[in-house]
Order: sequence, then C-alpha cells, then structure tokens
Amino acid sequence: MTRAAESGFKGLTRAFTGRAAAAFWPCVAVSMALLGPSQVRGEAPAPVPAAQPVGHWRDATLQEYRNHLLNLDTVVEACAKARDMKACDPALVDQDDRVPINGAPNAERRLVRYGWLRVLLSKAQDADETEGEAKGKPASAAHKPSAEASARPPRPTTSQLLQTAEARLTQDLAQADSAAAALSETAAGHTEERDAMKQVLAGRDFRNLHASTARDSALEKLSNWLNRLMESAQRLQAHSA
Repeated sequence: MTRAAESGFKGLTRAFTGRAAAAFWPCVAVSMALLGPSQVRGEAPAPVPAAQPVGHWRDATLQEYRNHLLNLDTVVEACAKARDMKACDPALVDQDDRVPINGAPNAERRLVRYGWLRVLLSKAQDADETEGEAKGKPASAAHKPSAEASARPPRPTTSQLLQTAEARLTQDLAQADSAAAALSETAAGHTEERDAMKQVLAGRDFRNLHASTARDSALEKLSNWLNRLMESAQRLQAHSA
C-alpha cells in the first residue's frame, strides 16, 4: 500500500470513529436514564408492592343483611328523586352479603349479589329518553324494525326500573323478616323445652340426684364385667350338659 493510500485510509478511519462515538454516547445517556441509577450501579431494583386483593362480599348476620336492605331501599328512593351522580353513585351499594340460610351463625351461607343494582344506579345518572327523542332518531335502512320487533312491548325506562328495584328490595326485606321470625320462634321453643326440663328435674322424685363420681363409674364397670362372666359360665354349662 502506498503512503498516500495509507494516509487516506487512516483519515477515513478517524472520521468514522468520531461519527460512531458521537452517535454512541447519546444512546448510552438515554439507556442510563431509562434504567435508573440503581440498575446502572448494579443494585437490585426496588420491589414493587403487590396489590392487596379487595373482597367483594362480606359475611353478614341476618340483622346486618336486613339493615343493608333498608339502606339500599333508601339509596334507590333518593336516586329516583335526584337522578344525579351523587345520589346514584354505585359505590353506595357497598359490598355483597353472604347470609346464613336458616339464620344460625354457623349455618351454610348463600351469596346475595347487588351487581344488578350497581348497573342500574350508573344508568340512572342520565335522564330518561323521551318518546319524541326516540322518534326523532333516523332509522337506517339496514336496521329497520321488523314486524316481530314492533309487536314486542316497549322497553321499560330507567324510572320504571328504579321502581322495580324498590319492589324487589321490599320483597327481599319481607323474606328476611320471615326468616328472622322463624328463628325467633325456634329459639323460643328451645327456651320452653329447657324451662320444662328444669321444672321436671326440680321435682321431688329427682331431688336426691347427684352427678356420678369416679367410684360409681368403677363399680358400674365391675358389675358389667361380672354379668358378662356369669353369662359365659351359663353358656359353657349348657354346652357341657
């Protein structure tokens, strides 16, 4: 290689190296900014706190379930009057309830969901569509109502759905009251049985009764053993004869 070619090659190499360095260092700066100082220094990244699961239901007694229904009835009534975001906030519904089936604390529970009411309250934040607005909408040729669709009853408005929700909550409240009354009658029946048993045990025939002691238990076991021994001896005597 001649000296002229060699000097030209070196100049080209220096120029390429300078351009590569000029493009390389901005990329390094951007990478350091994205990684953060802890990862650039080789430190372990800070742990991200795990999101705590939030329960959508709660275990409620029969009385708590009844109080919740009363509160929901008040919420629906207020929403039907105001029809705004504050009165019809779905968060006012609160969590679902897991209620004991027969009212006993340790009984099997069933889940009562209120998702339908949350959706209704969210929809009730908007005013009902009037009949004139519904007729004023142009119907496209592709979505013309068929004869079957026109024969169907009109879809209920949000105000009518709120009235239906109040009736449903009232019915659920009546069922809760019936379950509470049945539970009270059962508890009253058990109380009467205990009182009758106490009166019988307080009589003259049971006045001298006392709890069995360890000596009484030992004598009873000995008596049972002797009875079994005598029965075995009688069977042997019958076989020998």
